[in-house]
Amino acid sequence: MNLKVFETKGKTMLRLRDLVLGIQFFLVILTGVIVMSNLTKVHVHVLLFGAGIGTLIFYLITRKEVPLFLGPSLAFLSLITERVGTQPIPPPELAAAAILGGIFYVLISIWIKRIGLYKVMQLFPPIVAGNIIILIGASLVRSGVILAETNKFVATATMAPVILIYFFVPKLRKYAVIIGIVFGWIVALLFPSELVPKAVTPPEHLEPFLIPRLVMPKFTVKLVGIIMIGVLAPLLEHIGDVFAISNVADRPYYFKPGLDRTLLGNGIGNIVSGFLGVWGLTTYSQGTGTYLLMREYRPIYVLIAAIISLVVSSLGPLSRAIYAFPAAVIGGLMIYMFGFVASIGINVLIANRVDMQHPRNLFITALMLGIGLGETDIVIFGIPLNTLAVAGIVGIFLNWILPKKRG
Repeated sequence: MNLKVFETKGKTMLRLRDLVLGIQFFLVILTGVIVMSNLTKVHVHVLLFGAGIGTLIFYLITRKEVPLFLGPSLAFLSLITERVGTQPIPPPELAAAAILGGIFYVLISIWIKRIGLYKVMQLFPPIVAGNIIILIGASLVRSGVILAETNKFVATATMAPVILIYFFVPKLRKYAVIIGIVFGWIVALLFPSELVPKAVTPPEHLEPFLIPRLVMPKFTVKLVGIIMIGVLAPLLEHIGDVFAISNVADRPYYFKPGLDRTLLGNGIGNIVSGFLGVWGLTTYSQGTGTYLLMREYRPIYVLIAAIISLVVSSLGPLSRAIYAFPAAVIGGLMIYMFGFVASIGINVLIANRVDMQHPRNLFITALMLGIGLGETDIVIFGIPLNTLAVAGIVGIFLNWILPKKRG
């Protein structure tokens, strides 16, 4: 194809191959959006539209350089409700949470710009950053295992082709994920529908054209307090994902375009998506796992996925198709995608030659992983704090007070 697009280093040509890889990236992102829809009872097409708009904003603010996609955040969601999966959450509360979180991100971005990135980076040495990335991957794998258990055979049929193609068919290596998804879906069609449940229930009626509705936020003093304290979890998730993609691509995105710009893009994306009824966006880790398999780190794939998200979520027939995604296919995909993310964290520790025999590093790692892999949020002063947030705080604090010299 001869469609010209803008890329990190000027103009390039958008080829058919790029479109296929962009679709592959979209399908990986879609699995996370579907899971969030299942938890909140907010329709997939609504979340997908908000994610697409937020990602386009992020893409432009980060100067079209950072290959990360923004999607609905479970960490944000856990801040505003303890009723996840039991009943719908009022849209005004979702909107208020996203907007408040976005404002907080923007303020943090301004603060980083003012004090300088170097001082901020001192808070996240490899021993802390690596463990945060490990926790992001390891904690999210659980959701994949739960979905895979709906039909273990289909989940295996989704994972197996990816492994076989990657190692034994090198020419198709970049397309391994989309081949695995298609094969898993075909296998799912061989089973009776009751044995292969869908990941989310579709709405009874979808108009041919789906026009997003603006949602007016409902702010409360309690919600403001919860967000201002608890937003640390998605903040650390964002920082961890920027470190992870920087490690995978061997390019320090946290320096250029800078962590201040990635947070600014995420923050403004949250504010805009909040008015569309999406509670808060975060960088999606499974995108990094996809890049790790593709061995290509071009932001154009993010742009393609964002545009597809907007098109699919705006057209009723296409939106109905995404509701047919089998839960087991998503589960199989999530297991190795988030497993890859955890392995990136391990690689951060290895590449930076972190001495894991040093008692200081052992204590930091032990406490971060022990707390972060806990099953439930930790409640402090009535505010639920994601275990990732608490683990991050503990890691930063221990890194600050523990002596660097061996005793």
